[in-house]
Amino acid sequence: MKFKLIITIPIFFLMISADIFSQKSNLKFKHLTNKDGLSQNSGRAIIQDDRGYMWFGTEMGLDRFDGYSFLSYTHNPLDKNSLRNIYINCIAQSSKGEILIGTDGGGLNCLNVETNIFTNILHDENDKNTICGNVIFAVYEDREQNLWIGTTTGLSKYNRETKSASNFYYNENNATSLCNDVIFDIIEDKLGNIWLGTYSGLCKINKQNHKIERIPEINFFVRKLQVDNNDNLWVSSPTNGLTCYDIKNNRVNTQILDFEKIAKISNNSICDIIFENENNCWIATTDSGLIYFDKTKNLYSTIRHNPYIQHSIASDKIRSIYLDNAGVLWVGTHFNGITYYDTHSKPFNHFVADKENKHFFKSITPIMQASDGLIYMGLQTGVLIYDAERDNSTLLKHEPTQANSLSNDFITCFFEDTDGEVWIGTDEGLNLYNPNTKNITRFFPEENNSNSLGGVSVWDVKQDEDGIIWIATWGGGIASYNKKNNKFSRYQHNENNENSLSVNNTHLVYEDSKGYLWFGTWDGGLNRYDKTKNEFKIYKHKPDDINSLGHDIIMSVCEDKDGNIWIGTFGGGIDKLDIKTNKFSHFTIENGLPSNTIMGILTDQKNNLWITTAKGISKYSIVDNIFRNYDISDGVQGNEFSQHGYFKTPTSKFLLSGADGFNFFNPDSIIDSKYIPKLLITKFKVKNKEILPSDSTFLKEPIYKTKNIVLTYHENVFEFEFTAFHYANTDKIQYKYMLEGFETEWNYAENLRIAKYTNLSQGEYAFNVMSTNCDGVWCENTTSIHITILPPFWKTTWFYIASIAFLILLIFSIMRFREQKLQKAKRILEQKVKERTIEIEQQKEEITAQRDSILVQKEEILQKNEEITAQRDLVTAQKNKIEHIHHEITDSIHYAKRIQGAILPTQEFAEKILPNHFVLFKPKDIVSGDFYWMTKVENQVVVAVADCTGHGVPGAFMSMLGAAFLNDIVNKEYITQPAVILRRLRKEIIRALQQKGEVGEQKDGMDIALCAIDFDNMKLQFSGANNPLYIVKSLSSSSSNKVEENKSSDFINFTNFELYELKGDKMPIAIYERMDKFTVHEIDIQKGDCLYLFSDGYADQFGGPKGKKFMSKQLKQLLIDNYQLPMQEQKEVLENAIENWMNYEKDIYEQIDDITVMGIKI
Repeated sequence: MKFKLIITIPIFFLMISADIFSQKSNLKFKHLTNKDGLSQNSGRAIIQDDRGYMWFGTEMGLDRFDGYSFLSYTHNPLDKNSLRNIYINCIAQSSKGEILIGTDGGGLNCLNVETNIFTNILHDENDKNTICGNVIFAVYEDREQNLWIGTTTGLSKYNRETKSASNFYYNENNATSLCNDVIFDIIEDKLGNIWLGTYSGLCKINKQNHKIERIPEINFFVRKLQVDNNDNLWVSSPTNGLTCYDIKNNRVNTQILDFEKIAKISNNSICDIIFENENNCWIATTDSGLIYFDKTKNLYSTIRHNPYIQHSIASDKIRSIYLDNAGVLWVGTHFNGITYYDTHSKPFNHFVADKENKHFFKSITPIMQASDGLIYMGLQTGVLIYDAERDNSTLLKHEPTQANSLSNDFITCFFEDTDGEVWIGTDEGLNLYNPNTKNITRFFPEENNSNSLGGVSVWDVKQDEDGIIWIATWGGGIASYNKKNNKFSRYQHNENNENSLSVNNTHLVYEDSKGYLWFGTWDGGLNRYDKTKNEFKIYKHKPDDINSLGHDIIMSVCEDKDGNIWIGTFGGGIDKLDIKTNKFSHFTIENGLPSNTIMGILTDQKNNLWITTAKGISKYSIVDNIFRNYDISDGVQGNEFSQHGYFKTPTSKFLLSGADGFNFFNPDSIIDSKYIPKLLITKFKVKNKEILPSDSTFLKEPIYKTKNIVLTYHENVFEFEFTAFHYANTDKIQYKYMLEGFETEWNYAENLRIAKYTNLSQGEYAFNVMSTNCDGVWCENTTSIHITILPPFWKTTWFYIASIAFLILLIFSIMRFREQKLQKAKRILEQKVKERTIEIEQQKEEITAQRDSILVQKEEILQKNEEITAQRDLVTAQKNKIEHIHHEITDSIHYAKRIQGAILPTQEFAEKILPNHFVLFKPKDIVSGDFYWMTKVENQVVVAVADCTGHGVPGAFMSMLGAAFLNDIVNKEYITQPAVILRRLRKEIIRALQQKGEVGEQKDGMDIALCAIDFDNMKLQFSGANNPLYIVKSLSSSSSNKVEENKSSDFINFTNFELYELKGDKMPIAIYERMDKFTVHEIDIQKGDCLYLFSDGYADQFGGPKGKKFMSKQLKQLLIDNYQLPMQEQKEVLENAIENWMNYEKDIYEQIDDITVMGIKI
């Protein structure tokens, strides 16, 4: 199979050490298109401004990019300050910070980045002092701040102060005129000469005398010009390739590069060149991608688009290139947007399979480099052996008809022994491959042969210092193999031997520096084998021991230079075993690992651990106790790595494999960037509204230039947005911020770029923000803004002074007013004293006369007082007698209550015959006119709730009569038919009360609801005197046991149940004008049905928001809403409901009648 790098580099060889070379083998480009916010996918011009923003010119507008989002500028015909033409040919920045945009017909547009307003420099055919034309391909500001503008109709030197232009044109009769009127590029050398690249050649202009000199050696189409540090002028041409012109010696330099090779690679069509440093440069072609030249290695590399590799350059058709301050290379393509690459990216060297070849694969499991330099890669379709020197590959597969083929195509592990033979583990058998003879020897378990392999599925192979081969198998434990006698020995779990292997599912072998063998198992922990003692020591996870192994599935084992054993687990992170103490330390996601699923561990020359996981690679510095994580964005093959997909070469380089190829790199070359990105505060909002200088009283210039902000007290809710400009990997830039005066510690915001503060008090604050670069290294790039929040006027110093002055004046005024008032009062008082003295003298005489009269009256009063005292003693005696009588009456009523309670069914009796019921009994007075009654006669339970005439003592007497008569009728005479019971009860009440139906006679009696329940036959009979019975049934039961609908029954239908009301006869248990028989209702009942009997006290109770009756409709709804609850909970609901009804908010209503409700669940 042909194996390719992400870029095509023809020179790919092996050194003596058998290492794969190339520092520039991993070019992972990122892409920006119109899907990401770019105006259009033609990248015609690219620059970075002095703030850090990237600017892109397209065929449909101008774009500013901050690494996260785009700000686009386009033409608005209604806005004279907008972009004049959207077809952009060139971009530059002036010394004043303006963005200069050359358009295709709209002249030169100058963008003020602080106001976002465009001004235009245009050609006016009626004004010779204007520029040559409005189609502009080049613009350049020289050291004197003159603008040199290249158009399709000549060259203009524009003076910004006078706003006038000096124009230069091509004249075929004048050799000192321009080569051509179409100017594509303009640049200035160190001597101050202006160089022009035109459609027909290269020109030089002396700025002082404006003398023009044509360069005869370069008389072809010139697209771009660059001057290097050695005074060489590099000329890029779409027709004549790349040319180097020696400015000092005025000649073409043909020795500096292999121009013939460049011409061959590029088809002699170059659009630009960028110098990365003194030794490296990037050459952009118009149709052949990029060419990278490394002077130190004299190496030319082509970077071409590969449609099968997502991160390859977006297109080979290049329009522009640019190298930003951080070393990120930006490439504008003709049709595929902007593509960019970090020239300082980590050299992880990602190798992927080329889909154009027939042996394409999706993942590599184990990987190894043999001593002959060949790379062995395990697939699920065999073994790929890659010869990097010859750039070819061999595929070993299982052939069912060939004994000299692999035993199976599912490859699990590799190992090269000291004889140079390669052991290949598969899911079905062990294979020994001889690279010289190409012979393959297979090993399988043999029945009844303990000297054969223990298990068929082989997962790891290693050779110890004694030359013995150790094999980890799945299900067969560990096997050792002696090549000298061709015999296997087995080491398996023995439940009767605690020194045996912990389990037989093994998949890892490792030998440490002391000669101990370590075996990793699946769910059996870690096993250490002492060959001298033939003993296993087992380390397992113990949930209650923090110093035990963290997880029992072991994926990798590694020993560091200090002799510590590091264990990678499948879900428990990494454990460090201290051999001296036999204690484990644990490292997980909480400590900085990207994942707790560890696939492999290697150590580098500096004793760092390199860990492959299910989420990328992690480097752990043992000395600093710091994890540094790498993922796809850093150049690793993918986030997921394979079991046994890690290998350390003899020169300490690493091979790491996974789902998307493999990485080959020197760990010492993976160095974090030291670049310090520029950090700007880009937005300022107050109360969620962005504040701009154009519409603000306190922001006089853009926020990124502002050092001080003064806010009023009601503007104390604000937020800042900030950006660090390091485009290599913006997702990994982290931020922290702090508001001094409000906070004392930094807020670590990860990659969030907004800081928001609310309800700050008056005072002085300083907002500080810092960032990392794209490698997460914190930088000294703090940006600060001082913020003053003014106090409200009532908290200002002048207000305090004014308030104190006003208070002093007020106090003085009050005191003065008080003094004047007292003086006036004194004068009035003196006058009154005089008048009063005269009056007192007169009154004295009157009092003397009155005293004599009073003495007479006193005698009379004393006599009357004796009479009142005698009357008081009489009243007190009568009061005591009344209290005594009241006490005796109250005691009698309480005794009556006990008597009444005795006739009511006991709790034990009620629960015995009706286990699932409740009774809500709430008398108005001490004794009640309501009563409830129940009994059991053979297989029937008879229950009743009655409401006697009146309440209190009269009602209580009637209730005792009713209960006594019911006991006689039912318990003694065994009558259980409700209608008969009521008819007999009415007869007894009439007889007992001697009722004859005469006019004016008392109509004492009772209303009652009575039913008989036959639990054996699930039948119910009901009769009522004025009082009804409610039955609630589920629909499933009611469909088959539906209550007959007639004039004496109502029902309410709901989604899952129905409520039936069986009405009683409209006549009481007493003498009545109509003495008809009582109606009997007979229905079928079913388990789960609920019966409710009650007096009228609950529904007639006043209360609620309007002081009205509770009403039976609301009672029905209450029962329906809660009938599925247990019966005691239903009772609580009813109690709470009537209490809340009687005590509604601040209104309290007195109970007007006795309340009784009985509920029964069948």
